[in-house]
Amino acid sequence: ERLPEAAAAFQRSIQCSPDYGDAWGLLGVVYFRMGDVNRAIECSYKAVAYEKENPSHPLDLANHLLAAGRVDDCVAALREGLRMYAHPRWAEGAHKLRLALLEVLLKTGNLSQASAEAAAWKGLPSTDPAVRLLLLDVARNANLTDVLNALESNP
Repeated sequence: ERLPEAAAAFQRSIQCSPDYGDAWGLLGVVYFRMGDVNRAIECSYKAVAYEKENPSHPLDLANHLLAAGRVDDCVAALREGLRMYAHPRWAEGAHKLRLALLEVLLKTGNLSQASAEAAAWKGLPSTDPAVRLLLLDVARNANLTDVLNALESNP
């Protein structure tokens, strides 16, 4: 891969336009692929700050934080992303953020918070098979019968 060249190109873009959020986000992805997680995190924080029109930036930030073992920061970034993209215009982005949050909470053994997030989807069952399976798993493990019933009654 030509990651160093890609990093240099994004750095030049940022020099020309320091508040170009997408360039910061892509530079973060490049650094992450190069194994420089700390620089990836720094860039992703800037991407989130500068680019309010791209829900993928909080997802990238969360992935980088999780890779660095910063689970609490990862969860906080996902929750902040959900707050930022609460408007129906961003429904698809919010959907991906909530799914990522559920996955992180389950993988880190935080069943009570995962249950609360699953309950937040009560009455809004998803047609995405991956989301439905995840919600069913959370609902069964947490004994959330109302969520389970809503999911099972809306295939």
